[in-house]
Amino acid sequence: MASKQLGKLRQWAGEIVSSNKTAVSEDFKTLEKDVELRLVGLFGVTEVYVKAISKKVEVPGEEKEPKAFPVEAVGMAMINHGQDFGGEAAYGQCLNGMGRGLCKLGQYQEDFSNDVRETWLPTLSNLMDLGQEYSAARKKLDSRRLALDAARSKLSKAKKDKEIKDAEEELRLAKARYDEVSDDVQARMFYIQ
Repeated sequence: MASKQLGKLRQWAGEIVSSNKTAVSEDFKTLEKDVELRLVGLFGVTEVYVKAISKKVEVPGEEKEPKAFPVEAVGMAMINHGQDFGGEAAYGQCLNGMGRGLCKLGQYQEDFSNDVRETWLPTLSNLMDLGQEYSAARKKLDSRRLALDAARSKLSKAKKDKEIKDAEEELRLAKARYDEVSDDVQARMFYIQ
């Protein structure tokens, strides 16, 4: 076990010095970049969006509901000012009607905000979990790649028949493990996409 880890360390150090490592396809790189952009961008945009639609402001002079959505607060102010004119004045009636309409919009905004919290955010949370699983699988793929490259290096340095046979078997196992994890990572990327 320690020799494998040492082999991986040598391989990693060799990659730092030179560019001798197993390459992934351009399709894989493109897909990986797309998944990373989706995960990072989606979380940031959603956080800003949820904060924006859920923001409430204080309503001066209201004891019943001291905080409301901005559109609702404007509606309440219009209703209060419209009542100052009495029930007969056309201007007061206009202010009351417009205020009630804005309050209704505020109620729709609150319903929408609640729906986003109850439906979109749990789905996004599941996507975040998938993103974390993808990151763990990606790290595992890097580890398998290092093991594969170390096995290739060991095979190229082997001189005796027994060493060559052992190195070939180790390379075959490392290749199988790498391919298995690579398929898993690609499947996760396609699922996220």
